[in-house]
Amino acid sequence: MPPRGAVAARHPAPDGLGLGAVSAFGFRGAGVRVVIVDGGGVHAHRDLPRIPCVVGVPTGPEPGHGVAVAGVLVGPRGLCPAASVSFASPWHLEPAMAARWRRRGCRCGSVCPRCADRCARFVSRVVARAGAHRGIVQCDVSLTLTSLLTVEDLGPPHGGPLRRGDVVLLELQSPGGPVELEPGVSSAVAALTARGAIVVEAAGNAPLDLDVLPASPLGDSAAIRVGAAAARPGPGGSRSVRMASGAGPFATGARVDLHAAGEGVPTLGGGPGRRDARGRFDAFGGTSAAAAQVAALIAVLLSARPASTPPLDGPAMRRLLVETAGAAAHDPRHPHRPRPELVGRWPDAAAALARLRETG
Repeated sequence: MPPRGAVAARHPAPDGLGLGAVSAFGFRGAGVRVVIVDGGGVHAHRDLPRIPCVVGVPTGPEPGHGVAVAGVLVGPRGLCPAASVSFASPWHLEPAMAARWRRRGCRCGSVCPRCADRCARFVSRVVARAGAHRGIVQCDVSLTLTSLLTVEDLGPPHGGPLRRGDVVLLELQSPGGPVELEPGVSSAVAALTARGAIVVEAAGNAPLDLDVLPASPLGDSAAIRVGAAAARPGPGGSRSVRMASGAGPFATGARVDLHAAGEGVPTLGGGPGRRDARGRFDAFGGTSAAAAQVAALIAVLLSARPASTPPLDGPAMRRLLVETAGAAAHDPRHPHRPRPELVGRWPDAAAALARLRETG
């Protein structure tokens, strides 16, 4: 039986996401930019590459969450280790704190790729001394997302602003489900996808049926919404929407496009710069872990395209993944009755790559 989570992601579908067959050709996400949008923060970690914070400050109420997400992507067992990752946060310095930071030599007043390392240390000290998050304020999520449209340089490999083929991994959630339930967020996501970005969104960890919600504010922004299911397949390759631990089901409904493992995903633990008590990796779960795996799959597929062809945009990538996906999930009460309308289908990287090569 294959191991769980990100390791199993390399196994062929339906046991895994089929990433092993794609990475065997040398496709590991090179040339692809992934922006993690997370309210939990990301800090320097010995097992992660340098991750610049391009919007906001790299801190939050749950500082290990951003590290865990980044670990799924580019950690030692990362699924797209050659991708270029940056970070965007809804947390910003209050004016007085920003002025204090400018006096220390930072011209941007928040963070930028040029000073991200120094700013991360500065913010960490502020939080440690002031307690809570005094001096740091949370901005509107829609403002955080639209700010990505104005960032002049999102980092390597090609620099410059957000462009077609960049991946935005939206790890923020509203109290009841996907963050698009909050006012203005769906329009902001639509603006990102109109620019050509591929937005991957965690569907949410609340037991919410998205199909019973009104069409607004959860419209079709072209985001790829990702739900979570058990790590191990059951009858016919179908997975239960209830985890082995008993957690779940999380957000469900036909508005969820795909699902991936929502439990036991190996990543980095132990907080900033430390290893967890069990060695190196900590278990990660929920729709945040599932969305990170799908974002990694997308980065690998984008790196596999011929250099002469333009990268896929959000709607095209969503269509590719949905049309080549495999088994649907099932309700634990009816294990022999897969239901695609629960959390979409299980992605198959090998099938998606084959389709990509057929269509050029």
